[in-house]
Amino acid sequence: MRTTTLVLLAAVALTGCPSNPARDAGSNPGNDSGVDAAVVPGVDTGVPGMDSGPVTGTDVPIASVVNAAAADHPADGTTVHVTGNLVALSSRLFISQSTTSMRCLFAIWVGTAAGGDNSAIEVTESFLPAGSNSCFDEPAHNISDTVMIGDAITTLTGRFINFCPSGSACPANTSQELDVTAGTFTAGSHSADPTATPVSISDVAGTMLMVGPRGMALQNALVTISGTVIVTPPSMTNHNVMAVAATGTTMPVMYIQVSKYPGVGCQRTALTAMTAGATVGNITGVLTYSFGQWTIQPRQSSDIPGIMCADAGAGGDAGL
Repeated sequence: MRTTTLVLLAAVALTGCPSNPARDAGSNPGNDSGVDAAVVPGVDTGVPGMDSGPVTGTDVPIASVVNAAAADHPADGTTVHVTGNLVALSSRLFISQSTTSMRCLFAIWVGTAAGGDNSAIEVTESFLPAGSNSCFDEPAHNISDTVMIGDAITTLTGRFINFCPSGSACPANTSQELDVTAGTFTAGSHSADPTATPVSISDVAGTMLMVGPRGMALQNALVTISGTVIVTPPSMTNHNVMAVAATGTTMPVMYIQVSKYPGVGCQRTALTAMTAGATVGNITGVLTYSFGQWTIQPRQSSDIPGIMCADAGAGGDAGL
């Protein structure tokens, strides 16, 4: 088992990404999903000693890729070509950089425009930056830094993995990723704006091994919770992960990651100044599971319409 220590670059402050514990993407035994080499067998990865050849993968519809109960659900580590009418649910996002290998980890969320159950997956890639060792000076690799929300994803081939950080206990089949480090990620022109699925907090909230009744089916998909108030505002102490609840309640809470995409930077500043009980309203974002928490990650200003201010908008690459 390799444990990879992660560090977030100082430059991340420019993008709104905090110095919170990012995924330890090199520590899942047999997975090495992201920071360390993620190799699709038979692919020329550019790493000495690795085999070379064409990328191949079994055609699997997105619903089966992410639904562990599907008959054609891929085994962990299997190379698949994901089929379906797919669009970008987010722009590219910087996740972390390894202090040992210095590899950079980026991600983007992809799914169907209609959304709903078993409709989306997190797509990741890692690479070793040249020259300055800065992830922000390196040109984009497989995942383009110009992909915008709603752009068609025309080819998606990579290695399916269930990521769980070293030392963590994860519910089965959470933290699903498709690693395209040695795969193919091709985006086209704008296709359709993705639709978020309305949910209640109790539908998707959960911690540690506790999973909300709709959490598994909606992981990595766009969701919207309505009528929220602050329980705990974002701060440096909680790495800008605020807790909200339905109006008139304090439980259950949903955690909202407002630290990563620059498009919500202005809202983050406003929310930091608010106190418990203050109205936030509707929140839209990608539902993810990481380090024992289910969180919703807003991507752009319109994802938190109740907090009005000028900001960077939807943007392009969130890691540069």
